[in-house]
Amino acid sequence: MQYPTNIRIIRTMCSARVSPKFVRYAFRRGAAAVLVSGCHPKDCHYINANSHTQRRVEKLWPELDRKGIARRRLKLEWFTAAEGQKFANANTELRDIVASVTADEIERSKKAYKERLDGR
Repeated sequence: MQYPTNIRIIRTMCSARVSPKFVRYAFRRGAAAVLVSGCHPKDCHYINANSHTQRRVEKLWPELDRKGIARRRLKLEWFTAAEGQKFANANTELRDIVASVTADEIERSKKAYKERLDGR
């Protein structure tokens, strides 16, 4: 199985450790897209931590809308260790999203999050 080489993976012990500040920082630094992933719901190693992840991402989508950033640039997916092909497919989809993001869109997201460096 292969996935695109230009994908940067930042591993955390749990998807609930992915703060919205991390996503905002990625867009501020010029990321074309962000994928947040974790264990399947009902299969969380930390009881229900991935429900926190889902709520956080769902709160970020309207924020992106308000800032003029396309929602498609922030994805949320659930995987198990046995779903390597699903992981590879999700990253291939992400590569396609990255390829479709224009330089103007990246600049807009950098500016949208540059104003407030405290992550709000």
